[in-house]
Amino acid sequence: MKNMSTDGLKPFFEPRSVAIIGASRIPGKGGYNIIENLLRLKYPGKIYPVNPRAEQILGLTVYPDITHIPETPELVLIILPPPQVLQAFQECIAIGVKAVIIESAGFGEMDEAGADIQERIVLLARQSGVRVMGPNSVGTLNPSANFDSSLGRLNETFLPRDDIQSGTVAFIGQTGLFTGVYLPLINREIGISIIACLGNKCDVDESDMLEYAGKDPRTKVIAMYLESIRNGRRFLELSRDIFKGKPIIVIKAAVTENGAGASVSHTGSIAGEDRVYDTAFRQAGIIRVSGFSQLWDIAKAFVHLPIPAGNRVGIINLSGSGCVTAVDACVRNGLNIAE
Repeated sequence: MKNMSTDGLKPFFEPRSVAIIGASRIPGKGGYNIIENLLRLKYPGKIYPVNPRAEQILGLTVYPDITHIPETPELVLIILPPPQVLQAFQECIAIGVKAVIIESAGFGEMDEAGADIQERIVLLARQSGVRVMGPNSVGTLNPSANFDSSLGRLNETFLPRDDIQSGTVAFIGQTGLFTGVYLPLINREIGISIIACLGNKCDVDESDMLEYAGKDPRTKVIAMYLESIRNGRRFLELSRDIFKGKPIIVIKAAVTENGAGASVSHTGSIAGEDRVYDTAFRQAGIIRVSGFSQLWDIAKAFVHLPIPAGNRVGIINLSGSGCVTAVDACVRNGLNIAE
């Protein structure tokens, strides 16, 4: 299936209709939170909850299965136990769905049985042309479209605002933190163009999303958290083209033996040699950072300041030690100090 046009990724962020297979009547459950979030954000599209044991959720008509929905939804979210996901995915294919986010966990990151189901989903997706984000994804967010497919609950305690503010930074990665505990911070201090949680990357991967964000006119900065890179050559080629107009900031995690082991159980990723990533990123113009605090600081700098025309730096500081440490930091990072 690699690699389709990035036009096929638009429904993940701007769907005109969305179905939630595994919709729930229980507040706090993912299948409830998604519906509540969409209503709270005043999502303008059609919402189709699917649950054979419910008739209404938050005032919306609930359908027993996806085949009873009066139209083919542009995006389907699946939140079911892994053994039920395969059948739901097959039903999506049968009615012509083109984009699916599998938000259930328990697949390639869990055990052999889960990995087998994931491989069968991959095969079906390749045969049908359906684009799949996940499994083990927590969804997507696009403030400009008032669209949120993430599992987290946007209540007044967690995010005390009437809505999420549209911005210019795309947050992409194998983590739910962007739509989770870090969402209030990046919403308030940085601004969001899109957020995508890739999960296990059975289809849509970091290169697909890098290309999509590179073409997205609202996105000016790209911030990523990655535990692995599926196609290094494609990722680096895209980065070389994109970084000329949009800075790319990356946390590459799973850099130690223990971290790599944790990555396998987190998203089923196999980490590569860290020194190779370091060199390749530098050559491709990618800004590599070691943690989230650096990611926020650099993203904020690019949002609020113009991109420098060159690498010459002047330093003004009240403290001599401040000047010395600033000079050291500049030299270590290849910047030239003005004489």
